[in-house]
Amino acid sequence: MTSRVHAAVLICVKTPAILGAILALGPLKEEDYLRLVKVCTERKDHLVGINGCEHS
Repeated sequence: MTSRVHAAVLICVKTPAILGAILALGPLKEEDYLRLVKVCTERKDHLVGINGCEHS
């Protein structure tokens, strides 16, 4: 096991909302960044329902 955990987060500049985040047990690789972009582009309808937002 590695001694460091690396994280990457994409944050919207306009609304300070976290669009996506990933963790990796080693240095971040290209696959990790692609996974982060995929997470950010997926629909967030389930999060709206869970948090009870009125204006999605």
